[in-house]
This record gives sequence, C-alpha cells and structure tokens, in this order.
Amino acid sequence: MPTHYSAVYYDTIRVIADAIRRGDTAREAILGNLRTTDFAGITGRIKFNDQGQASIGTVTFKWVNNRKEILQVNQ
Repeated sequence: MPTHYSAVYYDTIRVIADAIRRGDTAREAILGNLRTTDFAGITGRIKFNDQGQASIGTVTFKWVNNRKEILQVNQ
C-alpha cells in the first residue's frame, strides 16, 4: 500500500536513473552527475546544493489563528 513517502521514493529512483543515463554506472560518475541534477519530478524540481543536500519544491508553513502562515518556499 502506498504511503505519503511513495512519491519521494519514486523521484529518488528517477533522479538516480537520470544521473546514470547522463554518465555511466561508476560511483564517481554518478556522484558527479547528481551534483548537476536539475530534475522535474512529481514532488517538484529537484536540485542539489554545494553540500550535496537535495532540495525539492516544497512549502513549509504553520497554522496561526486558523490561517496558514508560509515560513519558507524551496524551488
């Protein structure tokens, strides 16, 4: 049964497959290609920063007095 993480897992596999397609299956080639990833997945646009952390198009918010207050938008 799919969970709320299913879309993230799906995009993870697609990002790795994309990195392999752009190079080969050698570890360093995959890592190098991941650094230049700019992938439009079902969870949003996926890119990696200089520290290797992936970012996806997400919105972080909190509820204040029954209103949604946006804290951060990642694109």
